[in-house]
Amino acid sequence: MKIKTGFLLLFCGVLSIGQTFSYQPTEEEQQELTTLKSQLREAISGDNIALWNLYAQARDLEIGIQTPEKLNYKLQHLRDYLLTILDDKKELLKRDAKDKKSEFLALHQGSGVASAEPLSESCIGRYPTLDAMSFAYDFPTSLSIAIWYRETSCGFYLPKNGNGPFQIITKQYGNGSLDRALFEQTIKDFLEFSKKKIERYNSKNPETPILLGY
Repeated sequence: MKIKTGFLLLFCGVLSIGQTFSYQPTEEEQQELTTLKSQLREAISGDNIALWNLYAQARDLEIGIQTPEKLNYKLQHLRDYLLTILDDKKELLKRDAKDKKSEFLALHQGSGVASAEPLSESCIGRYPTLDAMSFAYDFPTSLSIAIWYRETSCGFYLPKNGNGPFQIITKQYGNGSLDRALFEQTIKDFLEFSKKKIERYNSKNPETPILLGY
């Protein structure tokens, strides 16, 4: 909550600078961005969930409102900066994301994920989101996608029973259409649910723990 509030205060500070539609950043404003980036890096140090949450906030603010060029410039820089950190940290664990994706496809070739045409765009097209969020929660990306495929064939919709695309958590999402924000919320809920289940099992079975990570 502290980091989230800090980012909102940061955003309010950006808003207070002013508005102009033909924006040419001054040296002072560029230095301000550098300072803000440094503060963000310090705030999210060692906290990948906070990193993902801040990136998603910056991304949604940048595309969700009508912004003048000056504000849009700042939001884009913050968004891209956070995304770069996210990608760099992922690459420390897997050097080539494309190779990892190919390995995932090869591994699950017989399951239908790679061979069924309707699933290609849905399962694999949303791989970056599932991969980034799985990284944030230190959870295997392949397992996140496998559960989604197993439960709803990677469908980008809300099933009639209201249990969401992962069908594991006891939470009602309604049914019908699904947008990005709600989809990311269902992923978050699934990951938190799964991590708690694993932690509960491991606490009762310390000699045979489940060891899963990104």
